[in-house]
Amino acid sequence: MDQDVRFYVSLIQDDDNNPVYDSESETLHTPISSDDESSKHKFLEFNDDYEHGEGRFELGTRFATIDRFKEVVKDSFIAEGRELRWIKNDKERVRMGCMDDEWPCLVHLSYNNSLQCYQVKTYKNDHTCARDMGSNAADQHWISLKVEKRMNTQPHMRTSEAIDFLREEFSLTAHPKMVYRAVREARERIMGNEREQYSNVRDYLFEILRSNPGSRGFKSGYRPLIHLDGCFLKTYYGGQLLTVVAQDANNQFYVVAYGVTRSETKESWKWFLTLLEEDLGDVQTHGWNFMSDQQKGLLPALKAVMPNAHHQNCVMYIWKNFINRFKDLYIRKVVWDCAKCTTIPKFKEQMEKLKRINQGAWEYLSKFEPATLVKAYFSHGLKVDNLTNNMCEVFN
Repeated sequence: MDQDVRFYVSLIQDDDNNPVYDSESETLHTPISSDDESSKHKFLEFNDDYEHGEGRFELGTRFATIDRFKEVVKDSFIAEGRELRWIKNDKERVRMGCMDDEWPCLVHLSYNNSLQCYQVKTYKNDHTCARDMGSNAADQHWISLKVEKRMNTQPHMRTSEAIDFLREEFSLTAHPKMVYRAVREARERIMGNEREQYSNVRDYLFEILRSNPGSRGFKSGYRPLIHLDGCFLKTYYGGQLLTVVAQDANNQFYVVAYGVTRSETKESWKWFLTLLEEDLGDVQTHGWNFMSDQQKGLLPALKAVMPNAHHQNCVMYIWKNFINRFKDLYIRKVVWDCAKCTTIPKFKEQMEKLKRINQGAWEYLSKFEPATLVKAYFSHGLKVDNLTNNMCEVFN
């Protein structure tokens, strides 16, 4: 031959109805001897332990499944930044090549009945197409598989972080919308489908009742200061999460109850607090005290359901509103100084000092009942002097 042609054609007996031969070669078409027959089962089996872009196969390489072969081909084309064309793609055989019409790269894989596996029967690998920072082989499913591995150590990965990860690890630039869908797909595989998880809530309740018969839970060793809070649910169904958190006898974090509502309103809080009172018992009997950030509709609902309940404000919430109104650095800590007073005379002294410095700041703090803010006015039955609603914030 006048020209060296680098075409690789299989001598393996094809089980396809239309076996693939891409060129003539005396060497490759030499009649099969008895020695060849005895060694025909010694073809290379693909090694699954490889890094991205390093997966190598050759003529005759065996694969357990077509899907595994497709993953390897995708990895190879993406690593080389080339476009992939599927010429034939079904359950029995796969033929693929690059986008060049002259087919400098062509691979054919089909099932070999004698070996009981899928086998590469045609292999040409003379790329002439240009490289790029992208590849049409990088579809949503491929990206999700790569992102899933990183999510094992970075479970809260955002779309922007996934885009940076793909660019750094695979030299790949993918469309943000595709990456967003891939991140969601990977997260569902790791954490489970959100819709399916909601259907398990009732089963979870019954399992708790079954495994803890006769347990009084929070009521058996409680501190009677109950923290209330609500937050948005950034999940499939959305809505609001209403929570009740308290401390046990060891000052440990204790989730008493939680509920999901469509929105945070007076009516939703009334529904939630009514169920809470049924579970925990009468306020006057048990001496329940409540703390909150004054969520929308909460205080009117608490007054309607438990009119005799004592309520405390989160000092952090008041302080943030205070410093937004009054920028004087000297009085920025006055809210905390007042809240930490353990005697009534000390509190009055702090308020008088504030009145002399800033009349407006004094009038603002005077709007709050001391019993909702200052340690000196707290109930002695609580045996706890929490000033913030941080327990609920941590849970949310």
